[in-house]
Parts: sequence; structure tokens; C-alpha cells
Amino acid sequence: MKLASTALATLLAAPLFAGCGSSGGGGPDQPISGTILGTPFTPTGAAALVVAPAACDLGTDVSLTGVVMGFGSFADVCGFATSTELCGDKASALVVPVIVMRAREAASGAVPPLGPGTYTHAAVPVLDGNGYLSQVEADVIRTLDASCTHPVEPELASGTVRLDVVNATRVAGSADLVFTDGSTFAGAFDVPVCAYQADLCGLITGACPTPACVP
Repeated sequence: MKLASTALATLLAAPLFAGCGSSGGGGPDQPISGTILGTPFTPTGAAALVVAPAACDLGTDVSLTGVVMGFGSFADVCGFATSTELCGDKASALVVPVIVMRAREAASGAVPPLGPGTYTHAAVPVLDGNGYLSQVEADVIRTLDASCTHPVEPELASGTVRLDVVNATRVAGSADLVFTDGSTFAGAFDVPVCAYQADLCGLITGACPTPACVP
């Protein structure tokens, strides 16, 4: 399951190098939903991965932490993520993965775990006053048939994610996301945490070039 692209690695790394030298869907209090690729979408299942701070080489050494959420048209999103190790496509399905992350230069020490707050997608992320870079990314992953054929899938154009609760059992908050084709995904979520430990570095740098197609 594609959860980020190599372009994201570039967006994250660039400000760190520099440091060196209205939408559809539910409202903020309504369950998250939207219109994806022209079709109404309300998730059947969802799961979250809370990723502990870890070192990552993005051209410069950074410390990364984050939350990865997957909203799917099928029930067992956690089981799917675990069985495929985040490198699979679900046949004839739709998944909207959402990543909220924070990074800083490893030389400045480990980045603190991601906590409650409002995070925004930026075309070019900038460092905040504490030297942290935060970013929101999301994808639309649609498979049309049993062979996991993909249509043209849009990228995130703008959006915010508010995290109210981040702990070992659940991630709760709201999102308001708009994609480049006009697809929207917005509303409140309260997602159980999946026990699978994700490699956030690998997700960002594209460690899954050829996802397996899973029935």
C-alpha cells in the first residue's frame, strides 16, 4: 500500500538543508467522509500506526516521528496493513492513507513524539521556532478490479489534520483534505491503533515499489 512518495522525502529534506547553511465531506464534528474520484466515500474500517521517533537518512540525517492512518472501504485495515507490511494493494477497494509527521535534524537530538495539535499540508514545509518541520500528506489509492488496476490517482492539494488524542490505543481528531482532482475527505475520526510497527523512513523514501495485489 503506497503511503508516501519520494517527493515527500525531498520536501522534508529541503528545509532541513536550509536550516543547515471549503471542502466536502463531514464537518469537524461529523464522522469523516468525502467524495473520492467522483464517488461518495464513507470508510468501513480504519486503523492508525503511532510511529516512535527514529533516525532516517533523507540526504541529511533526520529524526522522524509520526502518525499513519488508513481509512478503507473494507473492515480489517489493521490486518491488511500487518499482513502486507504496508506493501500491498487491496483488490477492488479504496484506501485513503493520511500521514502526520514531524522531523528535525538528528544532530539536534531526537524529535519528541507527535502529540495533540493542528498540522497543515504545505507545498514547501518550513521549520517552526523550535527547529521542527511538520507535514501532512495523504493519498488516494483506488483499485478497480481483482488485478488491482489503478486509475489516475490525485495528490493532496491542501489540508489540515487536528489531533486531539494520540496514545497507545487510539488516535482521535478531525481532518479537512482536498485533492488535486477536487476529491475531498473531511470530518471527525477516532481510530484504533494497530500493533504493527511501521518503518516511517521506508514509507517516505518509497521502500515499496511494487505492492502485492491482495484479494
